[in-house]
Amino acid sequence: MDDVDTIEHCAYDAWPAEEVTDLAGWRLRAMRGVSRRANSVWTGECLGDEPLDVRIERAEAWYRSRALGATFQLTSRAVPAGLDDALERRGYGIDAPVSIQIARARNVVRSQPDGCPSVEVHRDLPDDWFEISAHKGRFARVADVYRGLLARIGSRARYALARVDGEPAAVGLGVIDERWMGVFSMLTLPGHRRQGAGRAILTGLAGAALEHGVNDLYLQVERDNAGAAALYAGASFRELYGYHYRVSPLLT
Repeated sequence: MDDVDTIEHCAYDAWPAEEVTDLAGWRLRAMRGVSRRANSVWTGECLGDEPLDVRIERAEAWYRSRALGATFQLTSRAVPAGLDDALERRGYGIDAPVSIQIARARNVVRSQPDGCPSVEVHRDLPDDWFEISAHKGRFARVADVYRGLLARIGSRARYALARVDGEPAAVGLGVIDERWMGVFSMLTLPGHRRQGAGRAILTGLAGAALEHGVNDLYLQVERDNAGAAALYAGASFRELYGYHYRVSPLLT
């Protein structure tokens, strides 16, 4: 596998949904509607010769039985060929175009400017980290679901916490898989933005990756998030590929 295929498999493993069903290579994922990735069809593999429309209808029925609309995650490697066009014909809209970016861990460490806040990286889930990541961000109403996700990641997780003047200011999650670490759940509290806390988190996770013998990082950033894109560019990340979701007309 090349880097794109490898990262797709690593990212699939790094964000494990509560429920996963194999549909002849596709992976149907559900997590009570929490996060797009964990409630979408992973389309990186396809087995058998079942007609595409039938396969899509089976996926739709699976999500409908869970009171969810079907969502498909699509890269240029999505299979079978023609899937994106087939979903468009069925009325599926494009949602959340994402850039997958990579960097060498040592370059991330070297790129940190002087004066960044202190950062600590833990292997076990700290209360301070969870308070920010779960209760101050997008998981505030579903903290129990998010805690379950972190438990499924298990020992592969690295929890980075930056402090400003001794107070928790920013968090990030690293997930180790083979030669890659994925960076997820980046969040800086509003009162501590533009103080270098995000850069400190990236540096801390890169250092933890190197300590584990992992030399490369990847992350995902939505294309309309200019602030995050600037942060990652300054830390030496560059785009490798992209993906988007196709969302059922029932959700649009």
